[in-house]
Amino acid sequence: MSNSFRNKVLGYTLSIIISNQLSPACINTINYNSFIHKTVSLDTNKHKLPNDFGTLEYLIYANSIAHEQSKGTDFCVEFSEKTFHAYQLLTKMNNRKDLIDKVRFVGGKTYGDGESVNHMWLQYKDKGGKITNFETTIFMPRASFEKIREISENGNPFNQEIEKIYLKSLWGSYFKVPQKDLIFYPGGLAGMFYDNFNKKYLLS
Repeated sequence: MSNSFRNKVLGYTLSIIISNQLSPACINTINYNSFIHKTVSLDTNKHKLPNDFGTLEYLIYANSIAHEQSKGTDFCVEFSEKTFHAYQLLTKMNNRKDLIDKVRFVGGKTYGDGESVNHMWLQYKDKGGKITNFETTIFMPRASFEKIREISENGNPFNQEIEKIYLKSLWGSYFKVPQKDLIFYPGGLAGMFYDNFNKKYLLS
C-alpha cells in the first residue's frame, strides 16, 4: 500500500469522524436560528413599570404576559420565546436600555420530577453581574408592583437539576450558539440518531 493511498484513506476517515462529531452542533444551530420565533402583542400605553424595577422584576412581569397569551399548547420553547419577546418590548417601552442585554436563552437537558428531559429556559444577569436561571413554564399571574417586588426577593423557582447545556444565545439576542455538551455529543450524529430513536434526545 503506497503512502499516497494510505494518506487518502486516513484523510477520508478523519473527515467522516469530524463531520459526524460536529453535525449535531451544526444541525441544531441552523434549526434553532432559522424558525419563526413566538411573540406577544402589547399595548404601549398600558405597561409603564416602576423605575426601581430590575431585570428579574421585568422578567416576572413579562412571563405573566407570556402565560396570558399562551394558546394552551405552549411548552418551554414557546414560553421562553414569548417571555423574552415581552421582556424586550417592555424594556424598550420603558426606555430601559440598561436592561436590554441582560437576558439570554439556554437549551439543554434537565432532571426534574424523577426524569431527565430536554428543556429550554432563560438566564438573566442581576445588577452585580450574577447569572441566574429563570424558569418560564411556571405560571405567575399578573400581580401588583408590590407583589412583583415580593416575588423577586424570593427568586424564580428554578427547581430542576441541569445535566447538560446544548445551546446558549448571545445576551439580548435570539441567536443561539452550540455549547461543548452539543459539540462533543457522545457518538456525534450517529449517537444523536440512536438517542432520538430511543427517545433520549429530542432537542432537534
